[in-house]
Amino acid sequence: MSEYTEQLQSTSSEASVHLAQMTKEIKKLEKIDPAFIRRNHEVDVDFFDLLPLTKPSSRRTKKKNLAKL
Repeated sequence: MSEYTEQLQSTSSEASVHLAQMTKEIKKLEKIDPAFIRRNHEVDVDFFDLLPLTKPSSRRTKKKNLAKL
């Protein structure tokens, strides 16, 4: 697991803040220029091994899940 992925476990980490900012920008671009987003994704797929990233669940969600056990 990469350092970036490991940092995503903490909502206050640099990686989590970065991912939140990039997600916000991508959502804006999806509305403004969806063709750019598609083209950019195609280029990224060609050059990188893209892996899905998951954001950590909130502490409240974790507590609810633990309570169900």
